[in-house]
Amino acid sequence: MRRLFFALWPDPATRSACANICKQVADCGKPVASHNLHVTLLFLGNVNAKQQAEVTLDAAKLKNIPTKLLLDRLDFWQKPRVLCLTPSAFDPNFVRFHTELARIADRSGIITDSRPYRPHATLTKKARYKPELSITPVVWQSNGFCLAESRLTPSGVEYRVVERWHDSNA
Repeated sequence: MRRLFFALWPDPATRSACANICKQVADCGKPVASHNLHVTLLFLGNVNAKQQAEVTLDAAKLKNIPTKLLLDRLDFWQKPRVLCLTPSAFDPNFVRFHTELARIADRSGIITDSRPYRPHATLTKKARYKPELSITPVVWQSNGFCLAESRLTPSGVEYRVVERWHDSNA
């Protein structure tokens, strides 16, 4: 079983902009390593090889992928204890795309979170508070999306791209 999720992976400029904000909020919790920064489209959880093959095949057929987010707010989510960048508004196609990915997961027997989709990029985990900080908005631009794996390593959690679609940022 692999722990998988669909995501938008940042280009180098976006990664750098988010990493700079991570440094500014480092006192609040545990900053996300810059190579792990991403916007989750849908968390799948533990997926077996058959399910992975099915979702990979179906995801490759998707079109009209939303590509741009303006992450202009720093939010503190108390229950998961994270600081994240969120958009004050976003293209409704993100919700439609998330819903389509959830349908793909469901067809493969993968149960996903039913809470409303909120695009975000997590900057800090184990956050203790939201700092009073004015941030420069980050334009998150992508040419596609990916399937990524979350792996626990001796040095901590590592996210690694497994498959990319419609993405020239590879």
